[in-house]
Amino acid sequence: MKKLCFAAAAAACFLAPGLALAGEPGVSGQIQVAASGNDNIFASNGGEVSDTVYELSGGVTLKGESEAGFIKAFGTFDLEHYNDVDDENAEDFSLGLKAGTNFAGGKLTAGASHALNTEARTDRMARRDTRERTEFTVDSADVGFSVGLGGSVRLSGSADISAFDYEDGVTRIGGFAVDQDRRDRTVTSQSLRLDWSMQDGVRMFVAVGHGDTDYDLRPPASPHNRDSSGVSVTAGLSFEIDSTLSGEIGAGWSGRSFDQAGFDDASTFVVDADLTWTPDKETTVTFAASRSFEETTVLGSPIYVATVVGVTLNRSLTERLDLSLSLSHEWDDHEQVDREDTATTFDIGLTAGLTEHVAAGVNYSYASEDSDGLFASPGYDVGVVSGFLKLTF
Repeated sequence: MKKLCFAAAAAACFLAPGLALAGEPGVSGQIQVAASGNDNIFASNGGEVSDTVYELSGGVTLKGESEAGFIKAFGTFDLEHYNDVDDENAEDFSLGLKAGTNFAGGKLTAGASHALNTEARTDRMARRDTRERTEFTVDSADVGFSVGLGGSVRLSGSADISAFDYEDGVTRIGGFAVDQDRRDRTVTSQSLRLDWSMQDGVRMFVAVGHGDTDYDLRPPASPHNRDSSGVSVTAGLSFEIDSTLSGEIGAGWSGRSFDQAGFDDASTFVVDADLTWTPDKETTVTFAASRSFEETTVLGSPIYVATVVGVTLNRSLTERLDLSLSLSHEWDDHEQVDREDTATTFDIGLTAGLTEHVAAGVNYSYASEDSDGLFASPGYDVGVVSGFLKLTF
């Protein structure tokens, strides 16, 4: 499937420009400068270190579109500089292409991207004891289709592949080697979805999915063989009720099986829900919930189940001043070992529109983790105060 995804993505990206650029091309993007004070840069429990962080980030998107199709190219960058502890610096970027071709009753899409990322210390499986934050690359490609089957019935599907490559590191204390190659993996997935209209503004869907995760290293080079295969079956509703309520709610079952004999098969109830409520033109409230399997680095555990709920409020206080609030909570249950984590994040911010294309703002964010069990994480509390100036075009 790897060759198919990359071949289809390349074909679409080369063929679509002639179709898409018949329409008017467009350019959009943004540049942002920011400064923040972080009271616990290593996300440690005890011996916290604070620092001031300066950030320059942005991106640009080039898009051409016509009745025949579209093509979109994008690039982003994110540079972080720590005033005192420059080992925490990051220089991230991403590049990608997305293209599509329309045909009678449907469309075909394909895309490819490359990204260099730096893990935040508060990421769920990030190392917090290394001298530098972990860098990793992600190379991805995807293909998809959507076609009408008559009436209100529509069939859609996708196939994608992503390759993750993590950089090794050393510990801050003692300079011991940290092998991150055991996290390198290739993830492939395929899905089909059938949806149909039940009434005006309400559609029902059923979906099936399959995925494989293949790690680069196996014993004895790695403590575990984490290769696995999974399937999922979900059903739900997507809806838009006048201008006040819209969203999608899906629920079902997911199962994973593992190549290592000591890892038991796992299955769980899964959820993916997003609801947007707009009680008036100044207020938007978004509710989100999910429950899914996630990859783990904990010894003895094949996988963990993450359950996340969150709410976000956006409120226009004046014509040029906006308030944002968000709160989320996550429960992580690691299979076959004694460990349960809970993580909470809270954000509050004000954004002022200075001109049509320039905005400035201040933000406070708080993140915490608590962990229980024989294999518990030390946990952390992190607070960040920041300000930014953003130009959009």
